[in-house]
Amino acid sequence: MNNSSNHLLKIVILTIVVIAVGLLVHVNMDISGFKNIFNLVSPQMLSAAIIMIGLIVFFAIIELKMTPIQDKQIQKVVNIEAFDNNANNDNGFCKTHEGDRNKLQQSCSSMTKDNCLATSCCVYALMDGKEQCHSGDINGPTFKRDKNGKSKNIDYYYFRNKCIGKGCE
Repeated sequence: MNNSSNHLLKIVILTIVVIAVGLLVHVNMDISGFKNIFNLVSPQMLSAAIIMIGLIVFFAIIELKMTPIQDKQIQKVVNIEAFDNNANNDNGFCKTHEGDRNKLQQSCSSMTKDNCLATSCCVYALMDGKEQCHSGDINGPTFKRDKNGKSKNIDYYYFRNKCIGKGCE
């Protein structure tokens, strides 16, 4: 038997049990009461039982599924991450990059100025004529030299909203 037939059988048995209990409540418990059982079934009760069984059979025939349709496709996933501008709260950003300065430099360089200044491991600097967020601390950007070992020209840098350097106003 499949699931719907099994379910239908359970409902039919439940309906019969409900009708039987309803009849027993109205019947006197003496032997003569059993021949009057069919006289006690009211037309409304019989009609309701026939309609219920008819609907159950009809729904089983047309295989009506009562479960809601669920869309299992994910249209779009958006992750939004932000920083508080609270000086004591790095939101774990610096801890997640601890020990890997190159990865920290990549992450810092993609930050806005406000987010950069909210961390304790990034500085917003004007180096070689370009303003950008870099990995660093109170002593300035971490990487102060280019690939050839030549020192970069640092006019100024901001660390925690404090400007440090010769180009500060």
